[in-house]
Amino acid sequence: MNYNTAQDAFNSLKIGTIFNKNICNLSIKKVAEACDVSPTPPQWSGHEFDYHCRLFYTETKLRFAYKKINIGTTTQGQVVIFSDCRQGDWNDNVIKNLLNLTTVNNINIESFIKPYSEISCADGWEPQNTKYYSGGYNRFYRGNLVGIIITYHPPTKAETRILQLEKKRKKKRDTERRRIAKEEEKQREKQFQLTIRENARRCWNQFKLLKKNKNQKSKKNNKEIPNAVGTLSSSSYGTIYLLQPAEFVGTKIYKIGMSRKNTLTRVKNYGRTTEHIIIQRHDDPCGIEKEMIKKFKEKFKLYKGREYFQGDDEDMQATFLEVIAAYKVEVVPTILTTRTTAPNQFNRVMPSDLSHRQRTELKEMVMERMRSAAVLRDDAFNSCL
Repeated sequence: MNYNTAQDAFNSLKIGTIFNKNICNLSIKKVAEACDVSPTPPQWSGHEFDYHCRLFYTETKLRFAYKKINIGTTTQGQVVIFSDCRQGDWNDNVIKNLLNLTTVNNINIESFIKPYSEISCADGWEPQNTKYYSGGYNRFYRGNLVGIIITYHPPTKAETRILQLEKKRKKKRDTERRRIAKEEEKQREKQFQLTIRENARRCWNQFKLLKKNKNQKSKKNNKEIPNAVGTLSSSSYGTIYLLQPAEFVGTKIYKIGMSRKNTLTRVKNYGRTTEHIIIQRHDDPCGIEKEMIKKFKEKFKLYKGREYFQGDDEDMQATFLEVIAAYKVEVVPTILTTRTTAPNQFNRVMPSDLSHRQRTELKEMVMERMRSAAVLRDDAFNSCL
């Protein structure tokens, strides 16, 4: 239907003399939720109406017109969102998508296009006895009033009660799901601890059997087993180490190095937050460091200098231990590590009457068994690929 003047087109919208901001805010919020628009951000708290009006300029799902919008309410409680446009200043596809939201979130949407005779801006008509939100000029002169009418039907008390009960049930289900997941995590951790202790006990029994066989063989041959470790004085060996300096924690960059001193002074100089992967005593730290650098250059990427390498943590540990095992020099069997939990778990079941050397040898055996198990596990996994 064509109207003679802008006043006739505007009066057909039946916008009242009272502007109900709460109804407008609630209706536009329901439309935004139906369009999957993000809720009101924290910085807009207390200014929800301004944020919802802004959506018709920023959200492509709601921007049906390319001109400023106006919002008013009718005497029946309907919300009218419209814009004064020239031909081609609105998007029909957006309006069609909004019409498809009918019956969603208890809302009903109708569209309208009310053409009237276009006039100049200076002669534009301006409403006098109505109240509405205006996003720009109050004059109407472009020739078309385009917009939508939103009718919001608040839920009844019974529907509200059903929604509340559904929210409570969902919250209860989520709480129960989190509780079950937490209990399962505790059971897995408990089973892991039991597995470590069982492996430690099994290693201890094998260790006692080996010691017994060695003692019997030495008595039979009337020969004593040479104490290679005992022949090393406290000043005849140094340390080699693999660590991650404090400035590279959280990355894949690690450092190898050595010290001629039988102390941890060199390691402590890297900072308190440094992660110490492996610290090994050795009677030829200089020689084995050269072999270590050569091997690391073959397998990993040199990051900087001669001793900083980039690569996988577990691969570096395995390579570090392989070089130590292949180097033909007596090694003091003491490995200190902050990432391996097996020795710490093993101390809980280790008899208290063992000497320091026996405890050290037993820890070495546990570490070797764990490394072998890890290699077998990786080989089995790779064979399945």
